[in-house]
Amino acid sequence: MNGETRSSRSVRAGAVVAAVTLLAFAVPAVAPLYAQVYPPPDADTIDEALDEANLDARFASDDVTQFETVPFTATLIYGTATNPQLPTVQVSWSNEATLTAQDEDAFVILPTSPSRKFLSQGTRRPGGGLAVDWTWDVTPLLPGEQTLVVGIHPSVVVEGKQVPELADVNQPVEVTVDVNPVQRDFDDVVVAANDMDTELPDEMTVGEEHDVSATMSLAGHAGTVAADISLTQGETSADVTITGSSAAPQAMTPVGAVAADDVVERRWTVIPDEPGQVDLVFTAAVAGRAGDRALQQDVPIVATVRAVEPGDSFWEALQRPVLYLAPFAALAATLVGLWAAWSKRKQAHATAGPAAGDEGTGPPPPADPAP
Repeated sequence: MNGETRSSRSVRAGAVVAAVTLLAFAVPAVAPLYAQVYPPPDADTIDEALDEANLDARFASDDVTQFETVPFTATLIYGTATNPQLPTVQVSWSNEATLTAQDEDAFVILPTSPSRKFLSQGTRRPGGGLAVDWTWDVTPLLPGEQTLVVGIHPSVVVEGKQVPELADVNQPVEVTVDVNPVQRDFDDVVVAANDMDTELPDEMTVGEEHDVSATMSLAGHAGTVAADISLTQGETSADVTITGSSAAPQAMTPVGAVAADDVVERRWTVIPDEPGQVDLVFTAAVAGRAGDRALQQDVPIVATVRAVEPGDSFWEALQRPVLYLAPFAALAATLVGLWAAWSKRKQAHATAGPAAGDEGTGPPPPADPAP
């Protein structure tokens, strides 16, 4: 009974091998692998339907950041001597690749190529042999070390049925990556810096001190991102003196800032040195790290206020109209004095008699009395 089954199995396998012989001539470099879908009739074991190949699985970028999608490629290298520095897997003519996450909550994985590839689809490599690729788009969801698992599942068919134990002949290949959480946090803090709150008076007085402050949120990322706020005058601003400012933070500590409950607050004293438009530039320096790469971005916010000359004191305010009217009062007094002098002289001239020897002036003498 067993002999009949083995004979029948050999006849069917032999027919299939004959059917694919023409394909074998089409690709001579991989011709021996065509028979791997179906074991040859003279094979001592089904395992002879498999051959060794290397698997090179990696992300397209060395920097993998939380919530940022990165392409992932698994490359099967065959038709050449295996490389001991790469994982070795057993392959047949037809192979299926899978990509899963060790922690199902760690990644979102979307395939961007067919799950099954044939060795006839391989492309020649510059270093020799051929290669086929499987690709996925992978989005990390959790920070820290996370592991992806690549599976290569060869297909071996006997009597029209796949041999299931050979589909799982390969050990899964693990790819561990350090997912950096900072980039997403960093971007959130930069957005918060653009929404910085600034407080300053509606008007400033030259020579006087004025309190100015700025506040920004760290958007819940005080543990991974640092920020500080500095204050300078704009290039076209009226000159001011600023005290209380400090440099940007060192490393990951917001130096000189008042940080509480995920908030950075800074305060300064501003003294205008001259009247005019004062442009105050509040600059949030946001700092973080993404792997070995330092992240730094300055976010400037400009606020404008007018500086005026100091106002008069109470007595100066009272004196100002007097000083303003004084010339007019003096002129009026002079005119009044001249008018009074002219009037007085006129009146005196009218009441005084004619002077001696001034005949023909004044009223005529009275007539002689009648005899």
